[in-house]
Amino acid sequence: MHNLNINSLRLLSLFVVSISATNGAILVSRSDDSTPLEAVVQKLTADFLTVTSDVQVLKTKVAQLEAENERHIAFAANIASFVHASLGSIVPFTSVITNKGGAFNPATSVFTCPFDGDYFFSVTVDVTHDYETLQLRRNGHLVTYA
Repeated sequence: MHNLNINSLRLLSLFVVSISATNGAILVSRSDDSTPLEAVVQKLTADFLTVTSDVQVLKTKVAQLEAENERHIAFAANIASFVHASLGSIVPFTSVITNKGGAFNPATSVFTCPFDGDYFFSVTVDVTHDYETLQLRRNGHLVTYA
C-alpha cells in the first residue's frame, strides 16, 4: 500500500473533463497530466460561480419582465342610456366592457392611474342642441375640452 500526498497526486495522470457555457457556446476541454488537480478544481469552481451569477441575473430579468407584464392597464366603458349632466358633474359610465388592472371604478366613473406612464383616452359624444362643453380633467385640472 502506498501513502499518497498532494505532491504525489500531481504526478498522477489525470483526465478531467471541463464543460463550460459562454454566450451560448459549449466548450469542452480536458486536462492533461501537466495540469495540477488544484488548478482544475479552481477553474471548475470559477466556471460554476460564473454560471451561478448568470442564473441570478436571468432570474432578476424574468422577475422584472413579469412585474412589467402586470402593469398593463386598459378600460372601456359606455353609457347605457341618455344622460343629462350638469356643469362640473362626472358622467356616469355604467356599462363596463373591460377593466384590465382595475384602474376604472364603475361606481364613481373615475379612472385612477396606478403608476406613471402614457395613457390614451378616446371619447365619442352624441350631443343635443343645448350641449355646452365636454371636459377631460386630471386631478381636477383641465386637460382638454370639446
